[in-house]
Amino acid sequence: MKTTPLVISTFGVASTAAQSTYFSGLGQVRTFYVRDNHEDLGCLTSAGKWTTNNSLCGNFTANRATPSPNYSVSWTLSTSAGPCGIETVTLKCKPGITPAVFGNWGDPATNGGGPVPGREILRYGAYGVFASSLGNNPPTPQEGPAEIRLYSASDEGKWVWLGFNGF
Repeated sequence: MKTTPLVISTFGVASTAAQSTYFSGLGQVRTFYVRDNHEDLGCLTSAGKWTTNNSLCGNFTANRATPSPNYSVSWTLSTSAGPCGIETVTLKCKPGITPAVFGNWGDPATNGGGPVPGREILRYGAYGVFASSLGNNPPTPQEGPAEIRLYSASDEGKWVWLGFNGF
């Protein structure tokens, strides 16, 4: 499993922890621009909405259906707000929604990786690019969290892949 070092400081004492980029266990769902350097454009809240305010990032649980990362792996996501699924074309996390089974776009460790080097990227069926419901991506801090949906050719602004930062 590919990991990225994370330095955590508590009252001046630094320690290093491994931060997983695979959808497994607890973590945040991050939004990565589909072009150029794959800039991190925020995260999803516990309701599954896109925000650029890191203090509003939700904690997600990714439950893998297979024991190790590979191209055929699949998983479900949930938060304190409930399971996560796709309602029409919008990603939502709430009670009563049918949990979606997500997969990944390539394995970052093999076969040339996925679309964002070193990261497992979420897909739903054959779809993996997302945009906000506001029409201008990413949502501004003044707009607050916005629903995120599967990309449509009419969406303006920056479109994103969804990745994972494990705790």
